[in-house]
Amino acid sequence: MTAGCGSSSGSGGTPSGSTTQITGQAIAGAVTGTVVVADGAGTTVASAAVTAGGFTVSVGDSALDGELDFVVTGSYTDEVSGEMVQLTAADPLALTTAAGHFVAGATGNAPITPGSTVVRRLVRDHTMTLTAARAAFQAAFGYAPDLDARPFDPTGTAPAAATGADEDEAFRAGVFSQLASDLGLTTGAAIAALFRGLADDLADGTLDGLAGAGQPVMVGTVDLATRHTENALCARLLTAHGEFVENTANGGGLAAPTSGLPALVYDGAGARRTVTTPGGRRVTVTLNTAAEPPFTAGFWTARVAHQITLTDADNHDAPIDITSDPTIVDVSHHPLMHMLSGHDHTTPHAHEPDTRGAAAGQYVLDAYYVMASEMGMGAMAMPMGVWDYTVRIDEDSNRDGTVDTTTEVIFHPKVDPPMGGAVLFAQVNHAADTWTSMDGTTGPRPYRVWLHEVVTNGDGSHDLTLFVSTQEMVDMAMAGMDHHAGMTFPAVYPGLTLHGPVDEMGMRPEVLIATVAVEVSTDGATWVALAEEEPSSGRYQVTHLAGLDNTAAGPDTLAVRLTVNGHSMQTAAGAESQLLFTAP
Repeated sequence: MTAGCGSSSGSGGTPSGSTTQITGQAIAGAVTGTVVVADGAGTTVASAAVTAGGFTVSVGDSALDGELDFVVTGSYTDEVSGEMVQLTAADPLALTTAAGHFVAGATGNAPITPGSTVVRRLVRDHTMTLTAARAAFQAAFGYAPDLDARPFDPTGTAPAAATGADEDEAFRAGVFSQLASDLGLTTGAAIAALFRGLADDLADGTLDGLAGAGQPVMVGTVDLATRHTENALCARLLTAHGEFVENTANGGGLAAPTSGLPALVYDGAGARRTVTTPGGRRVTVTLNTAAEPPFTAGFWTARVAHQITLTDADNHDAPIDITSDPTIVDVSHHPLMHMLSGHDHTTPHAHEPDTRGAAAGQYVLDAYYVMASEMGMGAMAMPMGVWDYTVRIDEDSNRDGTVDTTTEVIFHPKVDPPMGGAVLFAQVNHAADTWTSMDGTTGPRPYRVWLHEVVTNGDGSHDLTLFVSTQEMVDMAMAGMDHHAGMTFPAVYPGLTLHGPVDEMGMRPEVLIATVAVEVSTDGATWVALAEEEPSSGRYQVTHLAGLDNTAAGPDTLAVRLTVNGHSMQTAAGAESQLLFTAP
């Protein structure tokens, strides 16, 4: 959804007397067609051709005292899908402006966008006041359409005179196109109907795929309530921002706005979803976190022990034990960050569940979150992206011993920095250990040392477990990928094969991790070596460690020395990493 800056002249239905010129942009992909301007009574007061998204109309000054309604019909090419979209009287692009918005004799501006169309639908179809409609839209989408902006087609380069506000409105037009694609709207008619559907959904104040009386909102053949159940619409909307940044349709290379972003409704402890598997099982999935000091329950940039509970919704929520259930045979998790900068990445995480609580339907899966959901605090906080925490349920519906289908349930936790000044992981590197990162930059490969567990012994000593991870990019030529794809966060252990920096042939040569040494010190002088907890786990353990004093005077400081292939990893300050926590 974009706005071109070309203009055309011609008007009709203009009252006699003095007139005021209004230029505008019809942006949902540069529209070619007609704009008709009506007063509050519905009487046409002007019309003009729209060419390449631009138009100019002359409106009688006597009409400026009331609301004006701009309705655009015609056609445009949808940015993401490339579909030709027909804007009709039933599904136009439109804008309603408040009485007195335009000043007689001063050239006005009328940006007609997907956002303005949703607002206008709330006014015309759902009897909201214009003020209430703009407020409802802003509550859901994070911004109110900027009537001073001059959006342009984001598939092309920005005009030389474009302001930041112009670029933001152009980008947001593209976001609606990206959202349509994500929702599975594949025809021009369905894409045009999306704005009406979003207004029908938002009329009750909540963007959840349901109209006011609880009926699912249909856009073409797509049920928005079903899409919301699969993945919350507010999360889809925020994710669409990052997706459009990277989409080739974003020909101008626009960045996501730094303000006015949609607010995500996060999933907290006890969040539940009930899904029906392809085999007909109704399974309730509940998300919690298990924590022992020095960790606290919740989602942090630290080790998080996710506690997933599976119950049978058709059998009084009886626990589902994957070690003995006839058809539900496995559960796994797949955290993925959709960054507003356009990059997606996972985070270090366990691939097999801890099944010791299987009889109660409970499974623990560790993840080590490398970044928070938001930057800033309180009212100043802005999202950095969306964490999708996807739980996958494997089913052997025909009971032949092999997995037939997988059902996904998506949660959206809010990942925060640890409280109380705790430092539960540290990042280190070495100049001689290099890689080529997701953005194509070659430099030192980052390693992270994570606090995994601290257990108190009867004699006051502690058993300590650390987890070590790094970042890896697959060979892009081998996988048919570009340098933006394929980043993982593997555990670090002897025998691990990574890929080094891109060479002159465009390949990432293999690099073997032959040796890994992990040492800790509680006093900065005496160093104690840790041993692998189990092969290939990336976890390193020492028992009966002395020096963690467990006092109220302040957090314990644990220095960590990581050596990989003989390279002593250090922080940006040139020192060993330090973890800060209060031992139990």
